[in-house]
Amino acid sequence: MLLTKKWSRRRFLEAAGIGAGAAALLPYIPRLASADAPPARRLITFTMPMTTLAHEWRQNGDGTPFRAGGAALPELRGMHAPLDAMRDKLVILRGIEATVANPIFGAHTQSPGLTIATGGHYSVPTLWTGTSPYCYGSFSFPDYNPAVADTHDVTARGWSIDQAVHARLRRSAPHLQSLQLDCHDPTGEPLNGLHCASFGQPNAGETGAPQLFPGSNPQSVFDQLFGSISAAPDDPRRMRRRHVLDAVAAQMSRLRGVLPSEDRVRLDQHHQGILDLQTRLSTMSASCTTPPRPDAWGLDREAADPRGCARAMFELIRLGFECDLVRCVSFLCGSASEGLAPQAWDPSIPLTRDPGNNGLHMHSHEYLDHPDSEMAMRMYNRSMVDCLADLVHTLESGANTMDDTIIAVQGPMLDSATHATRVPPCSMLLAGASTPIRTNQFVQFGPDEPEAAYGVKGDTCDNNRLLTTLGQAMGMSDMTTFGYVGNYDFTWSNAGGTTPGGPVQHAPIAEVLR
Repeated sequence: MLLTKKWSRRRFLEAAGIGAGAAALLPYIPRLASADAPPARRLITFTMPMTTLAHEWRQNGDGTPFRAGGAALPELRGMHAPLDAMRDKLVILRGIEATVANPIFGAHTQSPGLTIATGGHYSVPTLWTGTSPYCYGSFSFPDYNPAVADTHDVTARGWSIDQAVHARLRRSAPHLQSLQLDCHDPTGEPLNGLHCASFGQPNAGETGAPQLFPGSNPQSVFDQLFGSISAAPDDPRRMRRRHVLDAVAAQMSRLRGVLPSEDRVRLDQHHQGILDLQTRLSTMSASCTTPPRPDAWGLDREAADPRGCARAMFELIRLGFECDLVRCVSFLCGSASEGLAPQAWDPSIPLTRDPGNNGLHMHSHEYLDHPDSEMAMRMYNRSMVDCLADLVHTLESGANTMDDTIIAVQGPMLDSATHATRVPPCSMLLAGASTPIRTNQFVQFGPDEPEAAYGVKGDTCDNNRLLTTLGQAMGMSDMTTFGYVGNYDFTWSNAGGTTPGGPVQHAPIAEVLR
């Protein structure tokens, strides 16, 4: 009877007599051959808070829209040009809709009795949580409709996917940390919902999720990673893993003798995975050394060179990955505040107005009417993609740190002039070859220009589906929903008719998973 049952990874280890000692190795050991692809090992959520010029994100630099159904991505130009050399790692998604944060489908009543029209900046908390924002402060502009809260004091109603994955990984690797990073401190401004993209699990009885504000000081990040944990090759944690792997390998021959032939093949494949892991740990031991502490980064330096600060952060991410100190990272690229000038991101952007009237937020509101603002926002958006490419190149320079990593990219701002969030223009995945993500493709849901169907949800893809996809790609095969579960609660009427409310969808995106 025993030999007719399915053999899981944990059951193999238990049968080998070392289940308890090997439990900490489960995230490292590849899935059995019955799985379609091994899970990814690391996850980075990369948030671009000012993704304006939606039409340029949706076309390939010369006005030609991306088309679904092609064999592979075309040569990338325009906004996406910095990613052209990494098309084999790239998925471009269109029609991913933050349904539960969209005022078209639900203006959500807050506990103080206020309602928040969750457009633009307010949708940042929903990108990685799949929950509607929660307003915990009073509205800040009393001349607005007093029934509508206009405040930056917003958080999410659930935890973000990076924190959910991190919590699962820590069950078997308690030493792991998670990182929340950015590269521009909002000098002189309060920390609020505009500066946070990662959220913890809400405490019992509380509606809002804890905000995990990012840090922008490379020295502080270095101290968090390397201050108290040895990264030397003889690190006891790494030695323990090697000893457990040796014990697993030693028991394989005994276990093989009691298995039927069909299960011996699977055991042999499992054994090969362990041998590969031993090799990988040896490589990691050789490459993982404690780096020198980075130079100091003051607030003035961050404001003058956020791209340089980002590169310093990316190097710390790579080192943290190589030393297995961290596997989940949230990175906030740029800022929606007035305190950051576009020239800080791209010095070639001409300064066409008084420096005191030159903030990114101001340009984002004026680009429809002012050519200089449109040019500034176009070059700034391209600079954010350059920054994303820097992250990939940095991980590629390490010891296979990009190979089993997923970088999920989202930007909330469809039209900064009105701060609409109808269907955010930027959703991408960058994934290494050893992940279950099917790359080098363009996937589209709904019409080419979904904002043209304002008030009609149509065939767009709920953002919750993307988050479930990420969870499953990280090995959480039991994750069938993520974020808000229920119906979006709004009925939109216009000249074209009525769009009734309906259930928020959570099914993984089949086109993306292998």
